[in-house]
Amino acid sequence: MVYKQKRNRKKQLYPELEKKNIININGGESIVCPQCNEKTLRSKVKPDRGCRNDMQSLTVCCALCGWNGPLKNYEAHLGEKHPNPMCEFCHATYPSVIDLNEHVSYQCPEVLVHCPLEVFGCEDNIRRTDLSKHYSTGRHQRILINVVPSREFQSSNSIVRRNELEESLDVLSTVIQQANEDQGHLRNECRENERNLEALLQDLSVSRKSVEEEFVFLQKLVNDQQISQCDIVSIQQKLHDMKSPSSDGTLIWRITDVKQKIEDAKSNVQPSILSPVFYSSPTGYKICLCLHPNGNDSAQHTHMSLYFVLMRGEYDSILTFPFCFKMIFCLIDQTGKQQHIFDVLEPDLSSSSYQRPQSEKNTPIGFIKFVPLRILQQGNNAYVRNDTMFIKAMIDFTNHPKEILSYVLNISPGMTAVAQHAMIEEERRVHQQRSVSK
Repeated sequence: MVYKQKRNRKKQLYPELEKKNIININGGESIVCPQCNEKTLRSKVKPDRGCRNDMQSLTVCCALCGWNGPLKNYEAHLGEKHPNPMCEFCHATYPSVIDLNEHVSYQCPEVLVHCPLEVFGCEDNIRRTDLSKHYSTGRHQRILINVVPSREFQSSNSIVRRNELEESLDVLSTVIQQANEDQGHLRNECRENERNLEALLQDLSVSRKSVEEEFVFLQKLVNDQQISQCDIVSIQQKLHDMKSPSSDGTLIWRITDVKQKIEDAKSNVQPSILSPVFYSSPTGYKICLCLHPNGNDSAQHTHMSLYFVLMRGEYDSILTFPFCFKMIFCLIDQTGKQQHIFDVLEPDLSSSSYQRPQSEKNTPIGFIKFVPLRILQQGNNAYVRNDTMFIKAMIDFTNHPKEILSYVLNISPGMTAVAQHAMIEEERRVHQQRSVSK
């Protein structure tokens, strides 16, 4: 019987088939295992059903013809096509292929077999019936003489090797015992480290919670500080407003730390500042100015923005609204050259900025581009000296002609309001006479 497929699988699962180590369970009370040479009672030997099932699915080729198919069908094929197979070596017939295979493997005198000393150099193929004669040949005897001493030497070496192996095993046993002890120590250390790690994690959790609480507390402090800062600014503004406010419709606003105020506006710390409050009269309109040092909206970083702010006052209920007077704004030249920068804000009576205030103050209105920053940032300019500048605001009660505005703004603020008014009226009269004479 020759297998057609899965030869490697046959070698792995059933090496006894390849070596022909088949247990003969017919005859004898005991059986010798071809693998381990252990004797077993014949009655104890059981067929391997799993092996049998695997074998039945193998594809085989008939040794006597060209048929191939599953092993489970092979016996039927032999019974049908080959009822009395013949040995190809001695031409004897047998009732079954199993008997034929056993005959060829162990009994047929005409089969060519290998000499048992093939691995030692005796490579002759001899008929089974001539093996006894072959054993007597000079070639076989010479090989046998060479083999026997070599095997004895190998046996002696095996004893020495066995002693060496036993010594190695003793050493390995000691090493393994020490390794087991070390493993125990390491296991204990790991457990201790795990306990320490758990304790550290708990401490970390507590610390993290504490840090989070501290962070929340610090945030609250920062917020409280910001609120306090705003309160301080508000209080400072109120104190500033309480300092003998002007009540003749004129304000000269002294602004210090100009560079810092511009920087604060750039960083949005304080985008705008308010002037001290002033009044149109002791019982008149309440007014202040609003300055954006770094500009407002589209004028940011290019101009200062200046606005008029009408505030809710104590006498609003007896005043006339909307506020209908011009406002004159002037950035004063501190060099004495009287090159003031000024502009006039005409009232827009329809704007809510001029109506009676319903809240603390109305919406600011004025000049988004009052003065270019580049002028103020020039070294030794006429308007910022010792990091201080002055802005003058006037209510134009009498509608001054544009031609005398420069004269009005150049009057020394050291004079009394009455004296200033008299000088303005005289200049106004002179201007009218000149106009008539022309």
